[in-house]
Amino acid sequence: MSAALAFALVCETVAVAGLGIGACGLAFIFMPDLPSLLQSDHALRMIVIRGLLFGGLLLVVAMVSVHAAHGLALDFAARRHGARKRGRGLRFGLYACGWDLITLPFGLLVLALVEGLGAARRAVPLGLTAPLQSAEAYLIGVHGLAPDSARAVGRRAARFTAVPLLTVLAVGALIAGLAR
Repeated sequence: MSAALAFALVCETVAVAGLGIGACGLAFIFMPDLPSLLQSDHALRMIVIRGLLFGGLLLVVAMVSVHAAHGLALDFAARRHGARKRGRGLRFGLYACGWDLITLPFGLLVLALVEGLGAARRAVPLGLTAPLQSAEAYLIGVHGLAPDSARAVGRRAARFTAVPLLTVLAVGALIAGLAR
């Protein structure tokens, strides 16, 4: 399990770094005075650096947690659907962090440089399609479910993962709004 966790943390760290670099680039484009402000104001610079580091770390942990929760939800949903085999959902979820490595900005840039723009263009929709396809393959291969059952169980597991996540985000947004 430690290898899967290490893989997940490295993948998400690189993916989040790519998102952060892209966001910083956009911030510099849309706020042209930001570089000079950061250069002249030490306090602002430290706030931004701490925010980026803490926010990046928090996002890495959150993304790894969501993938792990999805893997566990796959096993839970498969058992509820009658699967008798013991799964490896947590491990599946941690290795699924590789999806983000390839389908987020840094991975797409590397893919474009190595394989060409066409390969990167073809990889963009995989961020939406790969999770369900991989989950179905996992449920068929590990839990022995029929393809139709695997599709239904995969969607149920996605709901098991998405509903609590969206609830936490909504409560967090509400708390942040009330704290203002």
